[in-house]
Amino acid sequence: MASFSAQVSDFTKRSKRAQQMIMRTSVQKLTAAVEDGTPKKPGNAYRSWLGSTTAMPPVRPDVSEFSDNDATGVAIAGLDVGDTFYLGAQAAYMARLNYGFTGEDSLGRTYNQAGIGWIEREAAMWPQYVKDAEALFRVK
Repeated sequence: MASFSAQVSDFTKRSKRAQQMIMRTSVQKLTAAVEDGTPKKPGNAYRSWLGSTTAMPPVRPDVSEFSDNDATGVAIAGLDVGDTFYLGAQAAYMARLNYGFTGEDSLGRTYNQAGIGWIEREAAMWPQYVKDAEALFRVK
């Protein structure tokens, strides 16, 4: 039988690893849900999501077409307990998709678009995503 201090050390290591996996899994679930709720046609809004551990990704009105990349997955894979994760849409029209907009924009275009509201809906699911991940990685 292992000594008490060895048992405590082992439990501590397993607990830290579980915390890390709970965080990564929860963030991945939230990110996937927000991305999945994003309109896919033509796909530019969907491709504009970017995750980061350093700062909120900026809105990029100068980019007319975003490309697929795995930067968000790489950022999630590198998350440590206590890190902040930022998920931002870089497409300038993303707020209009989520919140809706009626009126004329700064370029003189007229809109009467209802908002989808999926971002807040998914953010409200965060406690459940954490609870689900805790069930997966519970230390025994």
